[in-house]
Amino acid sequence: MVAFADPARADDELALAHEFLAQLDQRATMLYARVAGLVRDVGTDRDIADRVAVLRTEISVGGLPWPTPLVETALASHHAVRDASDDLAATLDRLREATTNGDFAYYVDIATAMGDLSQPAGSTTQWLDDAHTVRECWLTLVIAPSRNL
Repeated sequence: MVAFADPARADDELALAHEFLAQLDQRATMLYARVAGLVRDVGTDRDIADRVAVLRTEISVGGLPWPTPLVETALASHHAVRDASDDLAATLDRLREATTNGDFAYYVDIATAMGDLSQPAGSTTQWLDDAHTVRECWLTLVIAPSRNL
């Protein structure tokens, strides 16, 4: 969440995470840290598409499919901030495909909220707050960086 709300603070925390993790063989944890780096850079021109392509390959080769929905959600956020509706639609299609088994299906709800799109039909996601409040929260995270473009 820090990567969304405070990118400058995220820089420090990511640098520290990379410092600690560099000495370990923690592939999954490193993937999480790299996704956090993507989220920090949402909306920028910092090679998001290329970094996502590399992550997709590493996830596939490493046989770790569960980070895929997180990567696609980060990419959806990037497209939402940049108001790239065609790219967002393609990313949502990949996200839906990655969550067809029901695992991490709430990421589709999050990504559609960030894109200010209708809630997915048949969504079974139950939030602690009402759906409108949750959607507004995710949308606000997209609006803030888009003001800085």
